[in-house]
Amino acid sequence: MEIKISLKEYPLEAVYLAITTLSDRMSVRILKQDKENIVLEIKAKINDKEIRENLDEVFTNELIHHTLRYKITENNKDLREKIVTAALYSAQSKSNDKPSSQSFQNEIDEELEKEIEKLIKEAEKESYKKDPKKIKVPWEEKNRKRKGEKNDQN
Repeated sequence: MEIKISLKEYPLEAVYLAITTLSDRMSVRILKQDKENIVLEIKAKINDKEIRENLDEVFTNELIHHTLRYKITENNKDLREKIVTAALYSAQSKSNDKPSSQSFQNEIDEELEKEIEKLIKEAEKESYKKDPKKIKVPWEEKNRKRKGEKNDQN
């Protein structure tokens, strides 16, 4: 089935979006395109009787949907740009309100020094002689004991 679409009524981007959206249900091939019109060949991919009978309606509905979305997007373009610009500007001004990088770095260094001293004191208090999981015992000694135990049992 062939459909001729006026590019004066429907933007080309909306046509492409409609094709992409319906690509799971129908295959679309562009037969002819100029500045005013585009001609599409549409074939159903699935055996749905309703879609097969109404290919042009299904595609036209999707085309109208994407045309509306495209027009709304175009109308709100300036507003979106202003919102993003305002957000970026406010983020930049907040980062300028922070203390100078040198004093900020000094605060971090002091905090790190305190944390390191605290960890060293905790480590000095710990007794490394305790080894309940036998981590310090070499692998050979552990296996020698096991082999010896197995040989004694046999």
